[in-house]
Amino acid sequence: MPTAKSENYAIDEVIVEDSLVGIYKARYLPTNAEVAIKKIKVGRHGEYTDWAEPAAENEMQMLRKLNHPNVIKLLDSFYTTDSKVAVLVFELM
Repeated sequence: MPTAKSENYAIDEVIVEDSLVGIYKARYLPTNAEVAIKKIKVGRHGEYTDWAEPAAENEMQMLRKLNHPNVIKLLDSFYTTDSKVAVLVFELM
């Protein structure tokens, strides 16, 4: 389910996708800047519920704090309105 934030991004290409995580080449529409988007299925039911949401939240919190030239910068992060997908937006390398 889209959010106001997710409507700012357009996915151009699938880089890798599996049952839990997808990585995509995308554009931030207001500036047309290329970004990488990581979508993590955290769900509210099913096999990933117990560990995927805390793991995604930990990853977001850690990446917000990191600022190092050898670490890809986290530009934005949010959950879809149904809280089933964590979305992390990175600079595209």
